[in-house]
Amino acid sequence: MSDETPPPAEAPTPAPRGTPKWVRILRLTGIGAVVVPILALVLWTWLALHWSYSEGERSGILQKFSRKGWLCKTWEGELQISTIPGSAPILWDF
Repeated sequence: MSDETPPPAEAPTPAPRGTPKWVRILRLTGIGAVVVPILALVLWTWLALHWSYSEGERSGILQKFSRKGWLCKTWEGELQISTIPGSAPILWDF
């Protein structure tokens, strides 16, 4: 027989708990507050650039056509639309 005593039993460590429910909800709400507006902006930009809301033609005499702008250069002009020859023309800016 030996005089060895068994080592003392270690105290059980508590199981690690997950994050509280309110922290998870707060984290999801914060992520949603950032992601949803970004997605809405991306969708709106895509629709604005790819969906045409008008179709048609105008005919007349091109009176003025120039490239304008300091930062964003755009082509702008003026079209003279005459319904009846000899009448006052309608000027249409584009």
